[in-house]
Amino acid sequence: MSLLGDFRGDPVAFAKKYPFTVPGPGKINHFKEKKFEHDDGELTGYQVAGNERIYWFDIGRVKGDQSMVEIQLDDEALEELEPAYWLPWAEDQIIRTALRPSKKATGKLDDVDPDYFFTAPLTGCSVFVEGPRHHPTVYHANAKSHAGTFASDLTKSQFVKLQKAKAEEMRKRFAAFSTQQEKGGRGLLPQGPGKSGRESSMLNYMSRAHSPDFANELEEVVLKATNGQHSKIEVAGQKIVVTHAEGTVFGVRRDAEWTFYFQKRVRIQHLVNDYQVGVSDQGSIRYGASWLNPVDYWTWAKQSWKVQAEMWLPLTCKEFWPGGDGQVVMRA
Repeated sequence: MSLLGDFRGDPVAFAKKYPFTVPGPGKINHFKEKKFEHDDGELTGYQVAGNERIYWFDIGRVKGDQSMVEIQLDDEALEELEPAYWLPWAEDQIIRTALRPSKKATGKLDDVDPDYFFTAPLTGCSVFVEGPRHHPTVYHANAKSHAGTFASDLTKSQFVKLQKAKAEEMRKRFAAFSTQQEKGGRGLLPQGPGKSGRESSMLNYMSRAHSPDFANELEEVVLKATNGQHSKIEVAGQKIVVTHAEGTVFGVRRDAEWTFYFQKRVRIQHLVNDYQVGVSDQGSIRYGASWLNPVDYWTWAKQSWKVQAEMWLPLTCKEFWPGGDGQVVMRA
């Protein structure tokens, strides 16, 4: 069953109700290379070819996981579908697109100017938006190889330090790419010193509290999952853990002006423990054919958690451009 009508009616309310992802059109886009200087070195940014920025979309449940819905992109201009601008991503790259009709577009793309924008799911990337509200430019940046990887043995301080380092690197690449590779003559970007854009980064949608390595800081998730009834991770032999944290960025144009939002979502597991014993029984617990001493008991107890249910959960949906919670990034 299509959920496109619900999304059209109120995209923000939809994103607060449904966790949704954008798997992409399933084909390789073509890009224009743009060289720019960064940290005394030359990098290549990419720009999506004008005739490959627009797809048509529907919205439906993910097969095999009814807790998630997905934006289903198609290159066929069917009447029951809605057009949208699409921005892909690439590992360790920064890619951009401008939300305006292509002068080179012909056939089914001639004069098509969508009111919606999507980019690939965010699992560590940053999205930047700049320019006037009627024709903004959007960037999707990735810095996977910068400063290290999110290994499971990182301490909290190391985890946060690495997050901030990657986010800052993507911020610098955006500022350098944007400044040195402006498109002149079209009035797309504000002029003069102090020009800026806004970003949605992993600091918005993937905080350390939403890492499975820091389960003791998941009060927000538990409150959402239990409709405000509990904030503790573990209650009476049941607990909630997070296995993934992601974000979705989308744009909506109303009255000729664009607004961009990010959805923060997590995948959670409801766990139950198959031991239910009183404190007085913990000195000698019979399990199967063996009696467990207190040391062995705690080892067994920790290994007795089983997955009762698993699902995606939308935590928030907030505006980040032109106002809202987005980080302001100054350009030279």
